[in-house]
Amino acid sequence: MYGPPPAPPPHLPSPGSGAEGDAGAAPPGRRLAAWGLDTALLCVVAVLLGIMTWGRLNSLHKDGIWGHVWSATWGLLLSGGDVQAAAEDLGESVWGTIVSDIQQALFLLVLVEFLHQFAGQALGGRTAGKAVLDLCVENDVHVEPARTARSIALRRALTTTAGGTGLYCLAWVILLHGAFVLAVLTWILAVGVFAGNSVPVLLGGGRRTLADMVAGTTVVPARTSRRAMEPDPAQPDSGSPRVSDPFLPSDAPPPDWYD
Repeated sequence: MYGPPPAPPPHLPSPGSGAEGDAGAAPPGRRLAAWGLDTALLCVVAVLLGIMTWGRLNSLHKDGIWGHVWSATWGLLLSGGDVQAAAEDLGESVWGTIVSDIQQALFLLVLVEFLHQFAGQALGGRTAGKAVLDLCVENDVHVEPARTARSIALRRALTTTAGGTGLYCLAWVILLHGAFVLAVLTWILAVGVFAGNSVPVLLGGGRRTLADMVAGTTVVPARTSRRAMEPDPAQPDSGSPRVSDPFLPSDAPPPDWYD
């Protein structure tokens, strides 16, 4: 007698299916740790840009300053001895070079964060920090054309960058140009956007940040190891061995014992 066929393996939930956690959303602790790793990478870039900018300013102090002095001296001769105008031109020229170097570093920092967020979302569905913590960004609509997926990645990257380095660096640029009040208002706006992009993860029921709501996404556990254990539906089921019958030819189909 032959026993009943073995039961099929239990179905493993896919990412974002809601079988675990709060409607499939990633736990706040893991999201905070992923954000910390992404921020640590950004801090490394900021330190490198700071070292580069400091080197450029030192080079200006040692070498470039003489070019500005020569320009101011030549302007002094051409102006008929207008010392005040020459001094103002010298100061403005040096300050303009310093401001330009700092602005370039701030722009590069914002650009690095934006490219990290956009490329991670568009190509892999997660940033480096989320990959380490086994999280991924899932679209609300699961079947998306490539152009729509890139649009979602763009909206999420823009919102995240604005709440990260974007508005903060903009406030520094405004301050360098002398608009103190506007710079303070921009800093306050930066803090508000940052809070709106982080507080819902800790307090909101859906754990969706401002970037999630703008882009229509949710951060969920990727469950990479569990998905690797799932049987491939495209492959034939080899879990139950074929029962052979000595009275049937080897190429005959197996009999249906339960008719």
